[in-house]
Amino acid sequence: MERQGNPAQNRWSPTEDSILQKHYPTMDFYLLCSRLPNRIPVAIRARASKLGLKKRGWEEVRQVRKTLITLRLDDDILGWFRQEPGYQSRIRAILRATVFKKEDHTWTSTSGRKTVICMRLDDDILERLRQQPRYQTRINAILRAHYKKAQKTEQASA
Repeated sequence: MERQGNPAQNRWSPTEDSILQKHYPTMDFYLLCSRLPNRIPVAIRARASKLGLKKRGWEEVRQVRKTLITLRLDDDILGWFRQEPGYQSRIRAILRATVFKKEDHTWTSTSGRKTVICMRLDDDILERLRQQPRYQTRINAILRAHYKKAQKTEQASA
């Protein structure tokens, strides 16, 4: 299935290709996804296949147990993620990259309106998040930080 929209926006940039060629063979796939935030995992795998890239050292596809959870996400963040297909995969990739790098985010709650969504989250990510209290607030903070970073990048390129 092709992504809809402007075909010029769907083209891979030379920078994205170089990141893929450099890191795809050896980097954890979810960490690689966080380095290509505008691409969904299916598109990354398809592009790697087209470039003839193969994983080295371990299986490309890991069988990860997932748990169905209910999240309350800020409306503006969820709206931004839903602009393109595969938003739940991108949310999982961002959470995985963040919780395993132990990045520090301000764990404050926003007073904005929230939307309830159900999604499957990898058990290892969920276990790490639940080690601290208020993990739903932490998830919102992580996604808000990524959202703000992406907005700054979009404004700088415009």
